Amino acid sequence: MASGARRLIAAFAVAAAIGAAASAPASARALVVGIGDQNTATFQNPLYRQLGLPIARVVVPWNAALHPGYKAYVSDWLAAVRAAGARPFVTFGRFSGQSMRPPSVAAYRRAFKAFRKAFPQVREYATWNEANNQAQPPWRRPGLVAAYYGVLRAGCRGCRIVAADVLDTFSAPRWLARFMSAVKGPRPRLWGLHNYIDVNRHHSIAFGGTARVLKAVPGQVWLTETGGVVQSAALRFNEARAAGAMHYLFRIADAYRRRIARVYVYNWRGVVNRRTARHHRKLWDSGITEPGGVPRPSYFALRAELRGHRLGCWAKRHGRRQAALAGCRR
Repeated sequence: MASGARRLIAAFAVAAAIGAAASAPASARALVVGIGDQNTATFQNPLYRQLGLPIARVVVPWNAALHPGYKAYVSDWLAAVRAAGARPFVTFGRFSGQSMRPPSVAAYRRAFKAFRKAFPQVREYATWNEANNQAQPPWRRPGLVAAYYGVLRAGCRGCRIVAADVLDTFSAPRWLARFMSAVKGPRPRLWGLHNYIDVNRHHSIAFGGTARVLKAVPGQVWLTETGGVVQSAALRFNEARAAGAMHYLFRIADAYRRRIARVYVYNWRGVVNRRTARHHRKLWDSGITEPGGVPRPSYFALRAELRGHRLGCWAKRHGRRQAALAGCRR
């Protein structure tokens, strides 16, 4: 097929995907947007509170409740999120210095029981952060992650459990297929996706990693970590590019609004600025504010999208929960 014909077909496919979203019934599930951030101070920041984000995500060590230092940190983070009026979502994973050997199912169960006992207010969990990422211990063992899912489901009845939380790599659908074949009991219907590649490379809405993952799994998908990357080992420092990626994130979410229910933008504060980036070119920075707290273009892009979608402090109707969000006004 000629390259021109391929481009024409791709263009029609993208238009069809966006058109389907635009024609979705008014009863379609409303998008919910929040932030993924490890810093408790974020939730006290006036600029954060002015957005009115109702949900927040944190990644903690899989055995956090068994170590006093990590346990105290989780307690402080949950208190800060509660004070901001947001609902917490906890993802387990490996922290720097921990073994690359994945925990046994018994060890994972013991750690989760301790976490549930310490923090019964948490009702939303994900099994393992970026479980298909080679930097994570269980990345070659989707069957083990499926067993972790069984632990969470059995140990927190009535909770919302994200079965598998993956990166939008080319191999993600194959990894997810192996995961699903190992699940015991009903097939999961809630999944997590980090679609950084699609968002920052402006991959095709119809054929990118987000589309492939949605095709591979049933049910609802949360974009549990996403946003505009200011700098990474593969991307040079560019705040304008990150702002453009933030806008494109919402185009993807709009196109699949029948399936994508939540977006967690990562994260609040950056680690480099234009001057220091030259000396730290491999550092990851997706902050929507500079290290000193000055808002970046991506902060204003997020605010514009929230306003345009009537979300956060711009929600059409402020219910009791929305009105309670710090920074929002009736």
